[in-house]
Amino acid sequence: DMVYSGMRRDFPEQRPFIMLRAGAPGSQRFGMVPGTGDVERSWGGLKPQVELALSMGLFGFGSIHSDLGGFAGGEQFDKELYIRWLQYGVFQPVYRPHAQEHLAPEMVFHDDHTIETLRPWRNLRYQLLPTNYTLAYQN
Repeated sequence: DMVYSGMRRDFPEQRPFIMLRAGAPGSQRFGMVPGTGDVERSWGGLKPQVELALSMGLFGFGSIHSDLGGFAGGEQFDKELYIRWLQYGVFQPVYRPHAQEHLAPEMVFHDDHTIETLRPWRNLRYQLLPTNYTLAYQN
């Protein structure tokens, strides 16, 4: 509520969009977009993301995010895991690859096969932007 109040005071013409790691039911009224936390970079970290997103939706959080590709752990780059995670992320309200520094989260820093595999998925994400913006506004 404090961040929301400050934004409304300082930027009255802008809609708030406040990305945080956690929230409580009702905080979405204040422009808060919760995440699923610092997700482990593993298949075990990816697996619960769909359930978490759906569960958060039941609590009224129509816009959520997770660390696409995983955030922590996984000292070796797992190409298949990364590709699958970013493909899943196309259908999340917020598309945000995010990770610790030793493994690049952005697809541009990976090999040609990874980039070309993800290119049609990234293009689909752009095609969905008008729908996502409309849903975010309605939420």
